[in-house]
Amino acid sequence: MNAAADIPRHAAILLAAGASSRLGQPKQLLALDGEPLLRRAARALLATAPAELVVVLGHDAERLHAALAGLPLRTCVALDHAEGLAASLRAGLAALAPDCAGALVALTDQPALAAAHLCALRDAWRAAPRRAVASAYAGVLGVPALLPRAWFDELMRLHGDTGARSLLRTRAGEVTALAAPALAHDLDTPAQCAATPGVTSMTMPFDPTPHRSASGFDLTPPSADERERLAARLTPEQRYVLFEHGTERPFCGGLLDEHGEGVFACRLCGLPLFRSETKFDSGTGWPSFFTPFDPAHVRAIRDTSHGMVRTEIRCARCDSHLGHVFPDGPPPTGLRYCMNGAALAFTAAPE
Repeated sequence: MNAAADIPRHAAILLAAGASSRLGQPKQLLALDGEPLLRRAARALLATAPAELVVVLGHDAERLHAALAGLPLRTCVALDHAEGLAASLRAGLAALAPDCAGALVALTDQPALAAAHLCALRDAWRAAPRRAVASAYAGVLGVPALLPRAWFDELMRLHGDTGARSLLRTRAGEVTALAAPALAHDLDTPAQCAATPGVTSMTMPFDPTPHRSASGFDLTPPSADERERLAARLTPEQRYVLFEHGTERPFCGGLLDEHGEGVFACRLCGLPLFRSETKFDSGTGWPSFFTPFDPAHVRAIRDTSHGMVRTEIRCARCDSHLGHVFPDGPPPTGLRYCMNGAALAFTAAPE
């Protein structure tokens, strides 16, 4: 018998979508001993050997994404993150693979967060995977916590600024508590930051773009000369979409009815963006996908043009405009990447 196959697999979710309004700057990028809290928390979660780590971004997503460069994880954007913590938790849960038996949920603003405690949570959950395992501090049960899949449906129904703590309280009889008094201290205000040894504003330089994605593709932006050479091959409509953030007319793009097996790449630089198996008929008149080829290959940008608040999607390598993403797509992500066909190039899979 394979003992490893009997060990329940957990995934990890790092909630990092908040706007840090009380602090006045992204607390995810505060440095603790020279490392951003966001990256520090991600590394601690990775030490638990999760099946996958999903980092949920929202406010200032582009800057936060850069701080995670080189780590083996996926990111997703909570489009409705302004609603509160529940929206981020829902986005993280929706992004997980269906075969994980539990989710280890953590925040970025607890400076005492440590891999040793996270591994202890994991080990306690593995011993009784039908129960939740939570951190106990300041008289409450809270995150980080490992939540069993049986709780996911109820967690997905949470709204507002209510996170997992409310469910840990109402289902306390199903929770194993591990004491972690130091986790009561978080970083929400300038005074709390000033009182925490080793915490400073983020000053260490980070390359704004990771050089290579987890799927092995070079993300180095093209040089000015290379960009000019690539642009010379574009049609006027492709230039309008890619460079001027234009939108092609619905039901007119050449790739709307492309149903072959293959990959949809950036029309300018050729970076793979979407696999054919993630394409679906949204009825909108534009090619639609429910997840990218690699989360690091697309960049989410807040777009307030035309009197609306939307999330623009750009190529992470060449920064070309691709389209927008909306929270009305099919399972498992619930997202609709609504792309301009003029921004994409299709390459059929080898026969």
